[in-house]
Amino acid sequence: MQLNPLINIKGINPLLWLEGESDPIFLSSRIRIARNIANLPFPHWAKMEELEKVLKLVYDAWKKRNFPFLFFFPLQELSPSERNLFAELHLISREFARGESEGRALLISPDASLSVLLNEEDHIRISALGKGKNLKMAMGRAFQLEEYWAKEIGFAHSPRLGFLTASPNNLGTGIRLSSIAHLPALTLLRGRDYIENFLADMEIRGLLGEGSEPIGFLYQISTRKTLGIKLEESIKEIEKAVSIIEKEEREVREILFKRTNIEERIEDAYARISSASHLSTYTATQLLSILRLASAERLIPIPMEKIDILLFLIRPTAIQFFSGRKMKVEERDKERANLLRENLIL
Repeated sequence: MQLNPLINIKGINPLLWLEGESDPIFLSSRIRIARNIANLPFPHWAKMEELEKVLKLVYDAWKKRNFPFLFFFPLQELSPSERNLFAELHLISREFARGESEGRALLISPDASLSVLLNEEDHIRISALGKGKNLKMAMGRAFQLEEYWAKEIGFAHSPRLGFLTASPNNLGTGIRLSSIAHLPALTLLRGRDYIENFLADMEIRGLLGEGSEPIGFLYQISTRKTLGIKLEESIKEIEKAVSIIEKEEREVREILFKRTNIEERIEDAYARISSASHLSTYTATQLLSILRLASAERLIPIPMEKIDILLFLIRPTAIQFFSGRKMKVEERDKERANLLRENLIL
């Protein structure tokens, strides 16, 4: 299976947002905005007619002014495999993908950089992605949508508490800012505990979010506070975290190449991809992560952009979806090894 830049799922290319030059340390940045419509119960407490009212209010606002451009899909119009793929690519939550489809909907841009979940935990969950450290562009698109809907629909808000959300963890601004960081040097020479202590004010998770362990030296770094804090403070907080962890990783990378056998590990990773007949998701992620480090340091002629796309395509649902068939674990491992060999071995 060769990489296909023209992937089309109901008019959406779920990997198009990855186009462009990659950052040596940061894969992506994201803003999530949780909002609820005034005078309607939260989704978990709402009756079906109330969930349908949420959909109608948003649908009417979307029809009136569809900008930024989004597709509108009642969730039942997406197949289980399409929903699972979008969840695996972090475009929707796993709970949203696997839950009841009735009374729920997804709005999503053609390049998948902007999406909205309707009637997940909250009535409206806006999510915008930016490549690398490009958080400001993502924020601009998300707030453009949020501000328009605030005028058209009206959101639940308390003068004392801020925006009201289903989870107390999001109460206040209702906003989470995050970045996915590739930290091989800090992980290998300092360890995860060091990273967590270094960024003590931030939430540190694995690539798959809450409760997940980092694989491939990939960490999700996100703001923690939403109550009693202004948006400007959250922005400064994530920008500071990104800046200091980038500086630390760059400095430790110099030590990594001077004092360890990391270049042998890079050679081993390339050799294993060349010869392996089967690769698990975990192993493939680890190998790609080592090659990403080598690409960032200009030690191999493989573009980071290609590696970043492969980090998404090697996942179980993606392997099956883009191959056009369901597979057992052994078949997926074989297809994954073929995918990496076809696209990385020169």
